[in-house]
Amino acid sequence: MTDIQNDSHASNESSIDTASASITTSNTNNTNSTYKLSSFEGDIVEFTSEQLNSSQGVLVGDIQYIGYQGETQIEALMNLIKKELPEPYTIFTYRYFLNKWPELCFLAYDKDQLIGVVISKKQPHGLLERGYIGMLVVDKEYRRKKIGSNLVKLTLDKMIKMDCDEIVLETIISNSKAIALYENLGFIRVKRLYRYYAMGADAIRLLLPIKDKFIPK
Repeated sequence: MTDIQNDSHASNESSIDTASASITTSNTNNTNSTYKLSSFEGDIVEFTSEQLNSSQGVLVGDIQYIGYQGETQIEALMNLIKKELPEPYTIFTYRYFLNKWPELCFLAYDKDQLIGVVISKKQPHGLLERGYIGMLVVDKEYRRKKIGSNLVKLTLDKMIKMDCDEIVLETIISNSKAIALYENLGFIRVKRLYRYYAMGADAIRLLLPIKDKFIPK
């Protein structure tokens, strides 16, 4: 499969308030650590990983964040990504990620409507353990509400807990706001990928080193 964080993934995040792009935990070795997320109104909401992984998830303002629960969510997840992203993906692509790394998928709902999702993976890369943010989508009607930012926070924190040495992603080179978001989280530019996307656009690969369990502020 093609590693993806393309123009649609990145442009969905281009309006995120980068000043709030951080996450802290009370104990990175505790499977029931306390998370903190900013709501749209600027409040700090605290919750545990146990709550996040339950079917009820955690309510931040009007938005419910939950960990991936299983096959019943795939159809809605695929429909959202298909609507927002130009590159086609088969059911096998989704199952590759979701069956192998279900703990690295987080979803955002407004009532019963899925409005945001991030899908990632973790694999060895040489001598390192690498986390990879593959798909990040927020419904265009729900941007500017920190939903994408919160999904990224959850992913970075989970990857840190999984002992990743680094995290990588790609984004279209023309999306300067998305690049700025990730750079504010500590990502650095490492490579330009020519004609990376199906439409012929170039990408930038960004990398976040976390050997010292760095949590971006």
